[in-house]
Amino acid sequence: MTSSAIHEKAQPRPSFSESDAARLAFELYGVTGSVNELTSERDQNFLVRAESGEHFVLKIAAAAELRETLEFQNAVMSHLQGRVTSGFIPHARATKSDEKIATAVDEKGAIHFVRLVTYLPALLLAEVNPHTPELLRGLGTLLGEIDKALEGFSHPAMSRDLKWDLQGALWIKDYTEHIQNPARREIVEHFIRQFETRLAPHAHGLRTSVVHNDANDYNVLVTDDGDGNTRVAGIIDFGDMLQPTLRAKSRSRRHTRCSTKLIRSRRRPKSSPVITRSFR
Repeated sequence: MTSSAIHEKAQPRPSFSESDAARLAFELYGVTGSVNELTSERDQNFLVRAESGEHFVLKIAAAAELRETLEFQNAVMSHLQGRVTSGFIPHARATKSDEKIATAVDEKGAIHFVRLVTYLPALLLAEVNPHTPELLRGLGTLLGEIDKALEGFSHPAMSRDLKWDLQGALWIKDYTEHIQNPARREIVEHFIRQFETRLAPHAHGLRTSVVHNDANDYNVLVTDDGDGNTRVAGIIDFGDMLQPTLRAKSRSRRHTRCSTKLIRSRRRPKSSPVITRSFR
């Protein structure tokens, strides 16, 4: 097994307190308000409700995070501003010294990159029930608009060694032995064989494009008008973006890109056709 970011142990998350985050928001950005930590995987996120009425997320990256990866995220969010009109896209706010990426030092002396990104107060798709056809069509429209806007977009950090890249999904072969239920293990191994025989031989000849890659139910924002009418209002968390493989024909390309986004979702399978039909 080759060494890569996929197989290395997870890096420890930052351990800044809410008071630390409030201090950084003020010192770096001149923003004051209430601060609450949010759930996150690799980094630390703090919701900042500014006294001005604005909402932000203060993002503190793990010490091992690469600056170019964060520059890639910032570049995509900036690129989508004005090009995506069907939903909210966050963007990074500059520091008082006009920097989009700042730094902070933790109690152990480790240096962490810091960003402040805009946020739209809303429900998460995971908190909404039912997922009506209209709501799901709105999600498909937003995802399609994002991918359309990213066609031709390029950045030095877009080719990443990330386990969520479906083109590199065969890394999971080394871990199927940990699935104790034989029937479930066979399901996984069946699809691994399908991947090896039907996709892998053709992967190098397929077109590629940058995608959001993580439109799960906890990254999709939804608004409610109070009368039970819900609509997709935006998307957050650009931390898993990369350039996966796309199919060559237009219809296959559409479904491949949308499947990349839905694969990690908790959405029921019957929802996927509604979303993909709206994906343009």
